[in-house]
Amino acid sequence: MQIKCVVSAVGLSVNVTVANERQEPLYLANCNFDYYGLLGDPKYAYSRNKYAVPTRRLAYASLQGETLELLQGEGPPPPPDVQMIAPRVALYTRLPPGETMTGQVYVPFPICEWNAYSSPKVDGSKEVGVSRVSLSVEYFRQSMAERVTPHPSYRDVFRVSGYPPELLTATAALPQPLKAHKRPEGPKRMPVY
Repeated sequence: MQIKCVVSAVGLSVNVTVANERQEPLYLANCNFDYYGLLGDPKYAYSRNKYAVPTRRLAYASLQGETLELLQGEGPPPPPDVQMIAPRVALYTRLPPGETMTGQVYVPFPICEWNAYSSPKVDGSKEVGVSRVSLSVEYFRQSMAERVTPHPSYRDVFRVSGYPPELLTATAALPQPLKAHKRPEGPKRMPVY
């Protein structure tokens, strides 16, 4: 996996290229809903649109030193005090053997830590400097997935189960240092497998 970072006046874009050099399909956990309206597009804003569609343009964010860690995948579990009718789980896209997938992850300004159960907030946060971006994408090889089912509502999107997922990770320096907002308690750090 390779990434390249581009900074604009309104946010950070991380261009992503994933090549499947294996002899079997990969299922990438790179599809999720925009629970907090970060993209600014009603088509994806799950909280405002019951017909919202999943997007590949978001990744959960946490800060470790001068690195902005982005994760496309399940992220941390819900806190014990959060009651959910259904958990917020990642959805998957299929990458056949020998093929390459390109995309873009968008991080709007101000950069804040967030995940499926912890919204991005500036209030009470500490401003820190960021000079690197690390993007991790959870995935399953087809032979390691316990169950793969096409999503009934979205074309080319799958539900995949198994444990543990594998991880593709790439790191890149930012073209210029950026400011980010770290929560005092921080959201639970992203899982490491």
